[in-house]
Amino acid sequence: MPVNRPDGDSPDGPATAVLAAILCGGRSRRFGGGKERAPLRGRPLVSYPLAAAADAGMHAVLVGGDPGLAVELGAAHLPDAPGLSGPAAGLVAALRHAATLGRDGVILLGADMPLVSASLLTGLAARGVSSATPALALESPPGRLQPLGAFYATTSLGAVTLAARGPRPSLHSVFRGAGGVAVDPGALDLSSADVAIALTNVNTAADLAMVEEQLG
Repeated sequence: MPVNRPDGDSPDGPATAVLAAILCGGRSRRFGGGKERAPLRGRPLVSYPLAAAADAGMHAVLVGGDPGLAVELGAAHLPDAPGLSGPAAGLVAALRHAATLGRDGVILLGADMPLVSASLLTGLAARGVSSATPALALESPPGRLQPLGAFYATTSLGAVTLAARGPRPSLHSVFRGAGGVAVDPGALDLSSADVAIALTNVNTAADLAMVEEQLG
């Protein structure tokens, strides 16, 4: 069930300058493990953000986890950056890959974000590419930054790597260490409700059932 597009088949625009990196390496303790493969309406959970990236015209890569899943989905795969741990290891790997490809940045997604939309990705990519900001994150709810579903400029690689080497680094601490700033959903022609839905995480079986109900 390939859902990723080759680079040459993507339309022109800011989205083509940005890599969508989908983290697949988490332990998913609350879910019981392996949630990227969890079936949602007959498809693996991770196929949803992968498809959103394709609809946005972005090249996407699965980071961490089982390389065999990427093969099944016709997607590229990267291992986590060696010597680092947690989601920050995936972000560093993705930024290094984006730099190699000559991309302007990365939008970092989770495998457990099935409701992320192409409109959010294209809007965030355009905002990130046109700004001189090292990282941009939406607020959901207002006042709370979301470091997943966020843009990280390729130029932030050094600061991100340094922050990722700190003690017990979280994505929030890495985002702050990179000099990231908040972006209002209205700047992307999105409402706070749109963002809350798009950045929904599936952490438990109950979350998965709720998303399945939302999808109808």
